[in-house]
Amino acid sequence: MAIFREWFSFDGFNAWKLRTWADYAYFLALVAVGVVIFTLVNRNIRRGRTPERAAARTAARLKALGGSGAVCYTDKTVHFRQESRHCDLICVARDRVYVVKVFHFGLQIEGSAGDRKWRLISGKDVVQEDNPQPSLNEQRAILTRLFAGAGMNNVPVETLIVFADNFGTVHSHLKGVKNAVVYRQLKEWRKGNPLKGTPLQKERVCEALEQSFRSPEEAAVA
Repeated sequence: MAIFREWFSFDGFNAWKLRTWADYAYFLALVAVGVVIFTLVNRNIRRGRTPERAAARTAARLKALGGSGAVCYTDKTVHFRQESRHCDLICVARDRVYVVKVFHFGLQIEGSAGDRKWRLISGKDVVQEDNPQPSLNEQRAILTRLFAGAGMNNVPVETLIVFADNFGTVHSHLKGVKNAVVYRQLKEWRKGNPLKGTPLQKERVCEALEQSFRSPEEAAVA
């Protein structure tokens, strides 16, 4: 601690007092350690800034918030009769099923429910993405038909949009969009949308989903 008192003494307004080679070596070592730590943290954040990592983070959080026995599936294609729809994430919570669109990029989100494209902004980078609502509605529709075909006519299926950029704080400015949430606010979202008392027939729901993930060719072989 004595060395820090020497360096940062305000006596005579001399901010730095590196007097010996040992002082300089120690100071440079601290700077080097700081640079290494910053580089490793920044690299880890960038590695997590991918669609796959964002979906995995979101799936883990929704599973934790979905009640006992919640199950999540990522990057799956649902087949039902002559239809098929790709789903980023499906979460089977205790009381309902969610089809989820996960955005891995964007710290500022701009758009509205009626816009065909949304703007996802991070610094000087601007990406335009399709409004996911039409696709999510199609995913919800095929799951509803799938469950009905398996004899489950009252399985609630809801759509959810999650902005999961881990590079900073996300601010959403979407007009008229009620089903979007920032990843870091998922706990608050759950408090505002509490689990219902009536549980799903989870085993049957998961069985129907897992069978639907097989393509018609795979199902025929099985």
